[in-house]
Amino acid sequence: MAGVFLSYDRDDTDRARHFARVLEKAGHSVWWDLHVRGGAQFSKVIEEALKAADVVVVLWSANSVESAWVRDEAAAGRDTGRLVPVTIDGTEPPLGFRQFQTLDLSKWRGRGEPPALSAMLADIEAMGVGAAGETSKIARPPAKLASSTERIASVREIRPLGRRLIIGGMALTVLIIIVGVVLARSFERNPVLAVAVTAQAGDAAAQPFAHDLLVKLGDLRSVQRGSVRLLGNSASDRPDLLFEASSGGANDGANLVLKGKDHSILWSKEFAKGPGGPAETKQQMAFSAEGVLRCAAEALETDGKALRAETLKLYLTGCSQFAEVGTDDVTGVAVIFRQVVKDAPSFKAGWAKLLVAESAATLSKSEFTPSARKALQQDIDQARRIDPAMPEAIIAQTTLLPESAYGETLRLLDRAHVIAPENTTVLIYRTEALMKVGRLSDALADAKQAVDLDTTSPDVLGNYILTLAYSGRTEAAQEQLRNAERMWPGTGKVDDLEYAFELRFGDPKELLKSPRFNQGAPLWQTYLRTRADPTPANVDRFIALLHELYNRRGLSAGDIAGHAQTYGELHRENDLYDLISRLPPNEDISLLSEVVFRPALHKFRQDARFMGVAKRIGLVDYWTRSGNWPDFCFTDPDQPYDCKKEAAKLNA
Repeated sequence: MAGVFLSYDRDDTDRARHFARVLEKAGHSVWWDLHVRGGAQFSKVIEEALKAADVVVVLWSANSVESAWVRDEAAAGRDTGRLVPVTIDGTEPPLGFRQFQTLDLSKWRGRGEPPALSAMLADIEAMGVGAAGETSKIARPPAKLASSTERIASVREIRPLGRRLIIGGMALTVLIIIVGVVLARSFERNPVLAVAVTAQAGDAAAQPFAHDLLVKLGDLRSVQRGSVRLLGNSASDRPDLLFEASSGGANDGANLVLKGKDHSILWSKEFAKGPGGPAETKQQMAFSAEGVLRCAAEALETDGKALRAETLKLYLTGCSQFAEVGTDDVTGVAVIFRQVVKDAPSFKAGWAKLLVAESAATLSKSEFTPSARKALQQDIDQARRIDPAMPEAIIAQTTLLPESAYGETLRLLDRAHVIAPENTTVLIYRTEALMKVGRLSDALADAKQAVDLDTTSPDVLGNYILTLAYSGRTEAAQEQLRNAERMWPGTGKVDDLEYAFELRFGDPKELLKSPRFNQGAPLWQTYLRTRADPTPANVDRFIALLHELYNRRGLSAGDIAGHAQTYGELHRENDLYDLISRLPPNEDISLLSEVVFRPALHKFRQDARFMGVAKRIGLVDYWTRSGNWPDFCFTDPDQPYDCKKEAAKLNA
């Protein structure tokens, strides 16, 4: 449980009391009843409690936005990644706090548990978990204050033990009844989805495709958990959905059609015969069908609000494309999902897909324009009206934060993980965030958990492969890459994954033979030739080309981040330090956090100057405040300096 500092204006004391009660009932220790404004003698007390807290819950209102006390306390929570903002009357937070998600509890008066309250509690729990497992430092107000604050002790409500037990027993009884009703209703709303897989009537050549697809769909988590039931023969069972395979198709491959209960066609695709023959076609068919079935199950579990047929078809088309395209192509997919939510504004899964597509698009753009940021924030706000605790909305919110907001990003993703512990998209984003702060072992654990949860997604396995590689476990990454090639041969995502891996960790001589080599830019071709034959003369020649590029268009932090790994691979770490020193001191170089912990930059990190770079990136502040130091500080047997001591020098 967490130690919570409750920040509010004294004119909102009655509302604050409701929050204190529910937080204490949830098991958290709450600092709030000594929080009296206008008394200078209490400033030191409040400051100590604020520093000791795991979480700072700020109640924004028309009163508190004008309070210097509340603004200062909120800033302390914001700057240390501990802020949980709530509006209690609909007032917008003041400038400097609007980039953070603010939960709307303006209509809550202490009774019931609306979704926003559940989201607040989940957020606080995530922070309590994220505090390195430590016991709260503010379990009780300091004993030395008791005598000096007796005159305000009446703010507390002390109830007889017997009354508490009676109320607790009644609450438990009510809770049991509520849970029973909710479970009963959930079973009524979400019956088992029956899905048949057959070959087209009279098409004997399609029988092997149908049988193989039936077997492969059996690996889906929804099937294993019983929410989806697979049928081999649709004639006797009248399935909700029917996959029908047929032979032929493009280049003598195969076709697959998904039909609804009324036999209307919801989705279809042709599969060309690949170099691997029927086996490759079967794998590609299974890959597409798995993604479409997931989305079809989501669309049919809409709390009784069925999608129109045309909207459902569009949604399944978007899902199929999203499963196959790389991040460079997600803009078109986002357009599809935007039309879906326009047609079905309350369709939660549609909003979730749209936000994930938009988030992926922001990662592939060199510039995230103000208009794009505004549009994404509007979509986040709209999605939260449907589900205030939607994990995908939290993911999207992290893409709006500055690159250096490491603590806030991880806090949000920790919260999303508490809300949806089996959401693999959350785990993928948290893996990336952990990699940026050097917590490679934690990142690997998340990436592995995602694979364990979903063995049928190339995105999930690709995330694990690259995390292994960037953590220095290239052999394990290669083994998993071979696994991906077997599971999804010929798919665009696996091709891109192979290329990304081989470019950084493979044999450059093999890449020189690749058709992609001749399609690459001249600088890129020179890079590969240099890697294949890294003589001093070749390395000098390539570095000179890079410097010529910088002189021509101006050195930027983006260039340094993009080429940092190359400098490490070519053992030109001093050149990299020199480039960083040439940038203006106020220029943001936080993009370097994406690459500095990779194996190629091992020697770069061994230089004590690295801590100065980490300070400039914002990492030293994150490590110091969170206590979560990067792995290399402790796991590298050749580490020549003490990270904490160097950080202390920089912070002095």
